[in-house]
Formats: sequence, structure tokens, C-alpha cells
Amino acid sequence: MNKTGIMNKLIFTSAQPYQLEEIFVMYTKAIQEMNANKIYQWDERYPDKEILAEDISKQEMTVVLQGTEMVAAYVLNQECDEEYKNGKWKDSDAKYYIIHRLCVNPKFQNQGIARQVMLHIEKELKQQGIECIRLDAFTENPYALKLYQSLGYEITGYVEWRKGRFCLMEKILGCTSEDKVAIVCCSNGQAITYKEKIKRLQDTITQIGLVPVMGEFVYEKDSVFSGSAQQRAESLMKFYLDNEIKAIFDISGGDIANEILPYLDFDVIAESKKLFWGYSDLTTIINAIYAKTGKESVLYQVRNLIYDDAENQISNFRNTVMNGTNDLFDFKYSFVQKEEMYGTVIGGNIRCLLKLAGTEYWPNMNRKILLLEAYGGIVPQMVTYLNQLSQMGVFKKISGILLGTFTKMESENSTPTMIELVKRYAGTEIPIACTNEIGHGTNSKGIVIGKDIQLVRRNL
Repeated sequence: MNKTGIMNKLIFTSAQPYQLEEIFVMYTKAIQEMNANKIYQWDERYPDKEILAEDISKQEMTVVLQGTEMVAAYVLNQECDEEYKNGKWKDSDAKYYIIHRLCVNPKFQNQGIARQVMLHIEKELKQQGIECIRLDAFTENPYALKLYQSLGYEITGYVEWRKGRFCLMEKILGCTSEDKVAIVCCSNGQAITYKEKIKRLQDTITQIGLVPVMGEFVYEKDSVFSGSAQQRAESLMKFYLDNEIKAIFDISGGDIANEILPYLDFDVIAESKKLFWGYSDLTTIINAIYAKTGKESVLYQVRNLIYDDAENQISNFRNTVMNGTNDLFDFKYSFVQKEEMYGTVIGGNIRCLLKLAGTEYWPNMNRKILLLEAYGGIVPQMVTYLNQLSQMGVFKKISGILLGTFTKMESENSTPTMIELVKRYAGTEIPIACTNEIGHGTNSKGIVIGKDIQLVRRNL
């Protein structure tokens, strides 16, 4: 990359041949520092001076300066070893770049330099229309793994090289400024009295840097309906087919989202790279998308951007959607039964999820993490729902249960508690974790339905 740019007093510029010795000394010192920390990732064979000289000659290396001092360097290209085929890349046809040999001068380590460098790379590549970044990270380098995962990079596979095991990692780059996003209502139409709030939401999304595009069927026209099931489905599909739309946010909730399912074109959705966002009754659409296409969606209510916890929500949303960090999806949890679970997340609102039972839209439950949360309902309703799940054999198939918030039960201090009910009907052998950061609260975070996650007992 030949551009020169400045970010937080860091200067990014293409490495020049006269800088080779200084670059080699920095890498040598970085190797010594890693060895002192028992991270045996690099050595005198890799990366050696010849490799670094070739990076410079190809104009693929960028050096990062602070004043006159060299603080970091990295290589960016589309070259990779044959072993990269082991990665389960989300989109094999995506436009991508690979980061190699990221090195921070030990003198400047633990100052957030690597994070700033990564964010700079992502910003620049997004502006070039690049869709994702790939890299590999040494499994015995906890500092690198923590950095990449905090920035939203996901492990897609593993390879064995001379120095040991490496993770293959990938990050789908987020939206860029002025990207268009759709606003739809697939469930109950919004009351006309909500127009001012929705205008505030549009303004907030605009301030974040996106361009909201309203769907045709948002407000109530006839009872709870903003349009017929077919009209609402066609409005949604119109946005899936519009290449200028980068994401779809559903701001509705209620009861009637499942009536649009027969009118959705799941082949089109399967080919699309855009995410669908919604919560509560949109649990039906989100899980149907996963069941029919295997694609991810986000369980999150974008209206949280204008509610009580707006400042935090806007910060987390901006960092995640625009900068690709994991802030919006980084939730705290604790285990109430067993100590670990791994699987693909499905579920959401328990009442709405069960609307899919017996239909072609019901997701395969084998080895899944079942997320359950609710706004309404107390003990009798929860007993009904849990028994239905039990009688369908769900608890014998899944690998764990993640409980979000149960608003009405918690506000009324219902007994037995939801945790006690789940233990009663799901049994004592299944891992159960709970979080107060996913649900209907205005402080709720999001979670990606259809994504593999691992939860391990930890101290909050």
C-alpha cells in the first residue's frame, strides 16, 4: 500500500529499501521479547532479512512511525500458504486481504499501538471496497489472540506449521460511512404516535454515519397491520435485492411476523451478504433464515439507540457496525449448571420461537446452544413452553441453554424462578448459563443467531 496517512499521531507509509536494517532490528527485538515471554512464534529463520527485503521490494510492507521512531510494521497482500484452505471462510468469493508479520516495537508495546494499526488497516481496506480480512495467529500467543478476538476476528480453522499450531482467523468488515441500511417492520406495524421516536432513530443512525432507508410498510394502517403479509415480505425482499443496502434493521415486535414466512425468497436471502437484525417476534424470521439458509442474523432491537441506555448503545453499535469490533456482542454470563458449552446459537424469545414448531422453519436442534428470553409471561406460561420443548425432544439434542432476561417474571419476583424451572424440565445434565445482558431491556446487547460460540465458566 502506497498511501501515507496519520492516525492518532501515527504515520503510515510504505517501507523503503533504506529502512531495511531498522526494520530488521525491530523484528529481532520483537522476537527476543516474545522468547522472554515464552512465545516461540518467530525465530532467526522467519521472518529473516531476506523475507523482509522482499516485502519491501514488492511494496507490500507498511511501516508505522511516531515522530521519527519506528513503532510497528506489517505486510498486506492476497498471498497465503496452501494450508489456508483449511479455513472455513464465510464467503469464499469475498474480496479479501491477508495481514502478515504484524510487529510492534517492544519499546511501544502495551500502549494500544497494535489495535490502532489494525483499525487503520480495516478503515483503509473498507474504503477500497474490500469485504474481509484474513490472518493467522499463533495459538500460544495469548496477547495476539485477545487483540484479534476483541476486534471481532473469528477462528475459521487451524493449521500446523514448523513452530506449532496456528489459528486461521477472519473478519467481515463492517459498514462504511454513507452506507445505506433498511428500516422495516415485519411484525406489528408501528403506531402513528411513534413517528417522532422513529424520526429520532433515523437521525441517530444518520449521526452514526449510515443512511437509513425506510420501508414502505412501517406504520399501522388496519388494526396491527402495516400491510398484508405478502406486502411486508415483498418490502423486505426488495431490500435484500438492493445492492446499495448493506444491512436490514427491523424495528417492530408483537405477534404477526411469522405470517410473512411463506412469501420470503430464501434462495435470494441465502445469496445475500447482508445481515437481518431484529428481536422479540422477529425470532421467527431470524430462526427461519437460519433453518432455511444456514445464514446468521442478529437478535437486537436497534431502537435501543434512542432509549434509556442510548449513550452506551450508540457507542457499542458504532464500534461494532462501523469498526467491526465485538462490543455489541460481548456479554457477561455465569453458569448455573455445568461449566462449559459449545455450539451454534439458535432461539430467542421463547414464545415466538415455538411458533415455528412443526413447520419447515424450525431449526435443527442437534448440538445447538438454545437461547431463551421473554418479555411477558410468568410461571404458568413458562411451564407450558418448557414442557413443549421437552416433549419435542429439544433438551436431548442441544448442547446447552443460555438464559437471557425474563422481564415480567423478574419484575414480579415469580417463584419458581426461570432458572429453577429450566433445571426442572431440562434436567441436571445439560449446561445452563444465564446473562442479564440479552433480552428486552433497553441496555440489552445483541447476539448472532447461527454463529458458533463457546461459553466457559468464569468470574464476572
